[in-house]
Amino acid sequence: MQNVSVYRDPLAPDDPTAFTVSPADCSIWRNDNEITWRLLDPAYEWITIVFDAEWVMDNGTQPVQVDARTFKATGPPPNMSPRPVAYRYTMAVRRVDTGDTIRIGRRSGGGVAIDPDVWNQPQP
Repeated sequence: MQNVSVYRDPLAPDDPTAFTVSPADCSIWRNDNEITWRLLDPAYEWITIVFDAEWVMDNGTQPVQVDARTFKATGPPPNMSPRPVAYRYTMAVRRVDTGDTIRIGRRSGGGVAIDPDVWNQPQP
């Protein structure tokens, strides 16, 4: 299982929209295509994680919420092409005390964009 941690950016403590995704790029494999995302800051809870259409077209499941700070998904089956395939996703969280929502991932403008991906590696 691939574990992805999402937490407030320690280099921008005064920016409530600054988050870090670690690893920003994770890989799935023939025998390991499960992914778990954990939101580490208890001041926030998940709203959603959504993959682009290619993930679903390749038979990956959209992430399912397990609890207020955990999501899980199963990736597409093994990639039999000679090149890796990248799947993009976007996340949204809510601040528990204020209800403010924050998008984590691709942004159309402003701020530092976090660009999380899941790579389906070529299989022998």
